[in-house]
Amino acid sequence: SHLASVFDVDAFTVRLQSSVYTPPSNSTPPNIRAVLQKWGNESLWENLQMDGDGSWLIHGLLHGTIQGASDGSYMDTLCPDACSSAFMLTCTSSGMRLEGTWAEKSAVASNYRGEIFGGMALALILLAASTFLPPECDVSPVKLWFYNSGVINHGNKPHSDLAEKQGQADVLILLKRYLRSLPFSVSFEKVEAHVDEYKSYLEYTAQERWNIEMDDRAKHALITALESNSFISTPFPFEHFRCFTKFGKICGSPSDAIYDRHGYVTAKQLFHDRGIVSMEHFDWIYWDGMPKAVKDFPILFKSWIAKHVSHFCGTNRHLSRLDSSVKNICPSCGLPNESTSHITRCPDPGRLACLKASVDDLCDWMDDNDTDPYLQEIIEKYLLGHGVLQMGDIVEASPTYIAFSEIHDTLGWDNFVEGRISESLVKLQGSYLRSIDTYVNLSTWASGLMRQPLLLTHRQWKYRNATVHYKADGQPLPRHEQILEIITNLIDTDETLLLPDDRDLLHIDFEQLGDGPTIDQERWISNMNTAITAGRIYRARRSRNVRLNPVRTRHAQHLRSSQPPISTTNNSDDSTDSSAQTHSNLTTQQSRQYITSYFTPAPDTEGSIRFRRRKRRP
Repeated sequence: SHLASVFDVDAFTVRLQSSVYTPPSNSTPPNIRAVLQKWGNESLWENLQMDGDGSWLIHGLLHGTIQGASDGSYMDTLCPDACSSAFMLTCTSSGMRLEGTWAEKSAVASNYRGEIFGGMALALILLAASTFLPPECDVSPVKLWFYNSGVINHGNKPHSDLAEKQGQADVLILLKRYLRSLPFSVSFEKVEAHVDEYKSYLEYTAQERWNIEMDDRAKHALITALESNSFISTPFPFEHFRCFTKFGKICGSPSDAIYDRHGYVTAKQLFHDRGIVSMEHFDWIYWDGMPKAVKDFPILFKSWIAKHVSHFCGTNRHLSRLDSSVKNICPSCGLPNESTSHITRCPDPGRLACLKASVDDLCDWMDDNDTDPYLQEIIEKYLLGHGVLQMGDIVEASPTYIAFSEIHDTLGWDNFVEGRISESLVKLQGSYLRSIDTYVNLSTWASGLMRQPLLLTHRQWKYRNATVHYKADGQPLPRHEQILEIITNLIDTDETLLLPDDRDLLHIDFEQLGDGPTIDQERWISNMNTAITAGRIYRARRSRNVRLNPVRTRHAQHLRSSQPPISTTNNSDDSTDSSAQTHSNLTTQQSRQYITSYFTPAPDTEGSIRFRRRKRRP
């Protein structure tokens, strides 16, 4: 493409003196195909099939008999980074036609991109044909039939601007540019797709038949391209400007692409500095699924993920750095150094039961989403291994699975339970999905699998917090445990230490008491304490050698002031027993009225000031 003048330095070396673009040839291309090839990127037209030399297309444009159709294909279970398009133009008068296919491998492949390719190809062919039209001729609008509403909308508005965050902007810009360059208008029309599912062949319109044909050809073109590894190349004709990051060509929002690249570099350095994932292994992780995995989580859940992954969750290890009075021990198992890594490794029996329940949920999810049965088996065993069992100790299959286990063990337990699965795991599942008849989407499966370990870890965190902060009936878990411990001790009280009227307290349904509300448990404890005190008072009065404590003395004084004095001159046992029994019953009654002060209502329980204020609110 350039002419140059050089100096000879030696027999093998020359030095450039000057250069200039090769002047364009003045020769006119003989036909439409030659024009397309002249515009560059001949890979676009390798599969173009045309009746004759294409002169019928020029004739049809002049007489308004040209129509076209296109359809795209994208099978992410087969290959998530490839899409294709099939397109055709026909003369409704002569029956002559051309058709072709494009297949591209791209990180942003989608069915929408494939549909846009069809519009681009047809616009380029019409633009090539327009170079053979007579000057200032009148051409009727050409109808092109599509199913995709996005392509129809953009195709019918070639002069409108694209939004900054428009997806597939790199090809939509070119589609609009090609359409604006045409000397005649093009009308993008809607055609119903997949009518073969509910119509007989005789009921098809011509446009519906074209759509069915293009759909079949696009699928065949994608499979053929994958088998032969033959895809179109870039740049496209008249693509004067392209923008790249190290991720590749920017196909959508430039600001999003730059932000993603900067975020990637920052995260890679942060994960390395904090010892989460080394730079060497960072790209082993399937990062593409993470945005979709956390998309539907509440904002506070996402905040927890960020704090947990960066080791800033409120574990006792972190809190002890902020407050030296906090002991750096696990509140569940009592082991020292409660780090974020300990959250999913805690050996507490309750935490292990919670882990097993989460693993059962994960297994149900994997079974519902057509997961490779062998992957299901080894993932379940690995998680039940509780961070001690390595994936390499479990896998005993083909070299492919062994290679996966080595990568998995290098990344480690923490990465997996925090949702950072490996690319090799996704590839294994992709191979399995291609071997079965399923509607499961690989990218959806991968993001779904990434969600499950995050849920598992969060359940462990909630269980841990329940131990520390749990409240039922307004009481934290330690208080519940204290109450149950007191009840357990009081159950073993000797009946003879109680007055006869109080012994029924030891003949209740203790299972019902244990399952009942906290207020009933506290009331029973209060009654038992009162009954034990009353029994002690009774025995003290009989022996006359133990004085009442100050609290009971005040009640006794009140009792003496309101009741007739008890005679002490009668030394008979019956008289003594009768007077002591009467005195003890009254004392017990008064004590039980006072005993509520032993259990002050919790700040937010029934009976508290805060509770009564809340009840008064409208």
